[in-house]
Amino acid sequence: MKWSLPGNSWNPPQLQTARLTIRPLVPNDAEAIFAFCSDSRMTEYTLWETHQSIADTMQFLREYAPSRYREQIPEPLGIVLRNDHSDSVIGTLGGFWISKSNGTMELGYAIAANFWGLGFATEASQALIDYLFTDYPIERLQARSMTPNRASYRVLEKLGFRYEGTMRSLIYRRGRYWDVGIFGMLRADWESSRRTRT
Repeated sequence: MKWSLPGNSWNPPQLQTARLTIRPLVPNDAEAIFAFCSDSRMTEYTLWETHQSIADTMQFLREYAPSRYREQIPEPLGIVLRNDHSDSVIGTLGGFWISKSNGTMELGYAIAANFWGLGFATEASQALIDYLFTDYPIERLQARSMTPNRASYRVLEKLGFRYEGTMRSLIYRRGRYWDVGIFGMLRADWESSRRTRT
């Protein structure tokens, strides 16, 4: 599948891993994305609300995703199993600017609950991290996770992020304040990790 923006020389990346394809989202992904974005287990620790109808998903695909692509931001991207001929999205991820002038981006990811525990978040994120440090002038990549979300902590640790501390009551969500763990990876960290992996 080739995704392109009319009159724009930049296209969102399409990446391959051993088990996954990471690609731009398209409106035809609505049914698959709604299936997991409407699952309250998956959205328990997200900053966005559980999708209540397919209309919520279509708005995300028709408005939010293209707006990010027009800004040349690789977010949101779909995660697809390479051996799945239906090309169904099982999760999303992306990297977006926190401070462009300071060379700082943030990584985010979400995997459908039916695919938890299989290493897909780690595998997809590693491919995107390599892309971000290769194609963008970033010095720092960071990630945040609400402190009860220990599975996300484990993903970030496997990826080589360093835990930098907890910001107490950083986010007000669903009637309460949440503490948030902050993780960071510098370009030097990524370069060292890449040498270890090759």
